[in-house]
Amino acid sequence: MTDVRPTAIGLCLVAVLLAAPAGAASSAKRAPPPSATATIELGRGPQLRVITLDPKKAKGVYKVTAAPGLVTVLKLPEPWTTPPTCGDCVFGDAKLDGQLWRIDVFAETQSLSIKPTRLPGPALPATAFVTNIDVTLEGGLSVAIFVELSHPEHADARVEFVLPEADTGRARLTLRERELEQRFADRAQALATELMLSAAMRGTTCKDFFGRPNRKDNVVVRLKQICRTSELLYVTFEVENRRRADVTLTAAMLESAKGALAAGYKLEKTVLRFNERGLGIAAVTSGAPADPDRYRLTVTVAGVDQELVVVVEDIEL
Repeated sequence: MTDVRPTAIGLCLVAVLLAAPAGAASSAKRAPPPSATATIELGRGPQLRVITLDPKKAKGVYKVTAAPGLVTVLKLPEPWTTPPTCGDCVFGDAKLDGQLWRIDVFAETQSLSIKPTRLPGPALPATAFVTNIDVTLEGGLSVAIFVELSHPEHADARVEFVLPEADTGRARLTLRERELEQRFADRAQALATELMLSAAMRGTTCKDFFGRPNRKDNVVVRLKQICRTSELLYVTFEVENRRRADVTLTAAMLESAKGALAAGYKLEKTVLRFNERGLGIAAVTSGAPADPDRYRLTVTVAGVDQELVVVVEDIEL
């Protein structure tokens, strides 16, 4: 009979097999190879997140988590009006000067990428790695992104900011409306300036008034000046409230005895408190200087017992 003694290697193999849980070998054989399209389970690695912006909030603050050695991509739903700003970042390949983050801007894809420029350590703990990114979108929304450092399994690999589908077109329309309004405002301002200069080109004739004021139910109207340009004839006046209660000036109209067209009015204040005064101006189109005319100013006041009208008659230049 042959004496068989276990070798040291054999004993080690037996120990390993005994320590392994039952079925481990068969489970290892049945485990499928990892799929190339498999996604990382929530909380097990860098994540893709989608954040829906609220169009009703002109300014929103959102938190993003990054990790050492990881590039976090931020995708925005619209182009921005001005380049994004970042508090503690070096932009692209610019010279590093102590910044803790690097940010790269890709305007053509409306995206940003951010990553730490170094690893945290005893002298620079992870809590020091915080910064903010501010960007204003074409639709008018301001997005503030607060970035902090975390472990890779809790970090954001990509964050996509989106607008609700119903508001995407609305935001673009709002931008278009603002552009049109700005163009209209610029044209209106240019036209107003041109008209003012044209009217003043041929000189201005004025007369001051020093007579008694017109008063009705403790509302006083004082004429100050009447002037004529080549385009307009206008009067400036002052309204004083001597009533205890507030009054509201609703209108002022200058009329011509010869039927010149009204050209509008402007009031410095629309509400006058007790003993408060406010200036006003009212105008009509100007006739020939050699053609004298008489004018009447009517100031309408609300906020009293009933609507009150103060009339100044027989105004002449």
